[in-house]
Amino acid sequence: MITDVEAAMARQSSTVERFRAAIRAIVELNARSSNEQRLILNDLAFLAEPEQQAIKTLERQLVDAVSDLLIRLDTEGKIVNRSKKVYTMMLFGMLNFSHTWYDPSGDIEPQEFADMVVDLFLYGFAMPAEKGATVRKEHA
Repeated sequence: MITDVEAAMARQSSTVERFRAAIRAIVELNARSSNEQRLILNDLAFLAEPEQQAIKTLERQLVDAVSDLLIRLDTEGKIVNRSKKVYTMMLFGMLNFSHTWYDPSGDIEPQEFADMVVDLFLYGFAMPAEKGATVRKEHA
C-alpha cells in the first residue's frame, strides 16, 4: 500500500493535491481489498511475529507520510507534537473502518468517497460550498 500511496503522491505538485492523491489511493486500495483490510485491522495477532512486524512497519510508514502532509497543510498551527497522532488517527479512523458500512460498488464511487473525506477533514462539514473543494450533484 505504501508504494501505491507514495507513487500517487509523487505525481502531484501541491501539498493539497498530494494529500488528496494519498487518500484516493488508500480508499481505492481498501475498496479493492476489503478482506485484507479486515485481516490487518482485526486479525493481525494471528499472523507470525515477523509478518506482524513487517505489516506494522508499513503501517507506520503510511501513517508518517500522511501525518507529514497534514502538518504541511496545517496553516493554523493546530497540529503540535501532542496532537499530531490524534489528528492523523482521526483521519485514518474515517478511512480504515469504512469497510464496515461503505460499499464501493454503491452510489458513491471510491474516488468520490475519498474526496468527501479530504474535503470534510480539511474544510469541515459546515464550510459553505463555495469555499469547499467540490460540490457534488445528486444523481437521479
